[in-house]
Amino acid sequence: MPTRPYIQNSENTLTKRRDPLKMLLFLAMAGSTLLFVFLFVLFYARRPASQWYNPALPFTFWISSVVLMVSSITLHEAGIAFRNERFRAFRIGLGLTFAQGLAFLCLQAAGWLKLHSYGILPSESHALRIIYISTGLHALHVLGALFFIGRHFFRAVINYNYIDAFVYSINPPNRYKLHLTSLYWHFLDVLWLCIFLFLVYQQPV
Repeated sequence: MPTRPYIQNSENTLTKRRDPLKMLLFLAMAGSTLLFVFLFVLFYARRPASQWYNPALPFTFWISSVVLMVSSITLHEAGIAFRNERFRAFRIGLGLTFAQGLAFLCLQAAGWLKLHSYGILPSESHALRIIYISTGLHALHVLGALFFIGRHFFRAVINYNYIDAFVYSINPPNRYKLHLTSLYWHFLDVLWLCIFLFLVYQQPV
């Protein structure tokens, strides 16, 4: 009895169709990474030893780093609660993440004001420029991510009723948007950790 021959469908990983939104997100993250790498390489290459003044970072930068790392945990737990229909925990996790993001920005601003009060200005040396520019650019990224987290939190609040929250949670686009927002937030956390460690351990030649 003749049988239909089995044809293996080998999909090329380079040509297969990818999700456009996730692809744009990955391109944005790659672009942000290259931007900071370029800044660090540029400042490192151009730093004159005679003008290299590397002050100790304000303690608020250390606190803000802890706050941002914890925010990744609360957002991760919020995503788990969302998928498991624990909507109260989801709202709490999102609210905590949004509040921690705002706290991070406030602590960064306090660090800049502390440097300024000590007379440590970006015009004094290349090391000070990299502190202000890198932390400022990252703060802008966090501000943009907070906009999307705030939207998710607003939706979670207005869908307070369990039925409304359930209908909202089983909508695939809503789950997908939360997934993309979480990816970007975790990326910003890792990016800040790299920036912070670079600023802490950079030393003049």
